[in-house]
Amino acid sequence: MLKKLLFFILLLSILSTLNPRIYSSWDAKNKLREMGVYSSNIIEDVEFITVTATMIQGFGGIGINMPIYASVRNDDIVILRGASGYTTNKRVILEADIYSISAVLISQRGRRYLIVAPSLADIVNYLIE
Repeated sequence: MLKKLLFFILLLSILSTLNPRIYSSWDAKNKLREMGVYSSNIIEDVEFITVTATMIQGFGGIGINMPIYASVRNDDIVILRGASGYTTNKRVILEADIYSISAVLISQRGRRYLIVAPSLADIVNYLIE
């Protein structure tokens, strides 16, 4: 019985090191810096985000965020669980389903992607999976 318990604990510890997950905003920001994302390309803890042809900006919530002056195509917006969005004439509105959302503008293979989720940790975990 003790051998089985030790084996199970050892197996869990090995599996947890194979797929490390990010749980805090601080760890998420550090991981994003390692990925080459500057803090000027992060919007954190806002109620909704507007995306226009030249600017991405967050409003409401507890976050104080500067606008991101960049363009993103509608096809390059990735909305994870916990956020929803709709399109008006000249802008895309992204809203939090429950409390707040965060967004990261990241460049991959020559294209810019805006990834939106409830927290930065959710975004980083999506990127490393």
